[in-house]
Amino acid sequence: MAWPCQRAAHFTDKKQGIKNMFDTLRIGQKAKESKKFTPVHPNEEIGTSHGVSLMLCGKHSTEYRNSIAKYIKRTKGKALGAEESIRESARLIVDCCDGWEGVTDEAGKSAKFDKDKLTAILLDDDFRWMRLQAEVFQQADDNFF
Repeated sequence: MAWPCQRAAHFTDKKQGIKNMFDTLRIGQKAKESKKFTPVHPNEEIGTSHGVSLMLCGKHSTEYRNSIAKYIKRTKGKALGAEESIRESARLIVDCCDGWEGVTDEAGKSAKFDKDKLTAILLDDDFRWMRLQAEVFQQADDNFF
């Protein structure tokens, strides 16, 4: 039996051995694409029957990385209060959302995706449950494979 360090050395001895080994560990394109997130309403009678979904990009996406970079620049050296933290949380979700389903206007017609409207919804205390679920969804790798 080879020791772990010997096995690692074995890979370095082969031509392109390390490259090939790490190629199998790549995250892959699928993890970088947006996926459908359907929030589960806290009222069991509603659950997911509301029909609303967001198309969210997760932590391996370019959208997420860009949003986090902007967040770091905006907040560098600042102590965020509760309200500002909530606004930043909503901003990250909105930055990483590229559409919605099941959202209708006052006439009952399908509403065009609007980042400002989604921001207002996520900042409304009545929809805190949705924002919190979206945060968790974005962080869970298994949602993006």
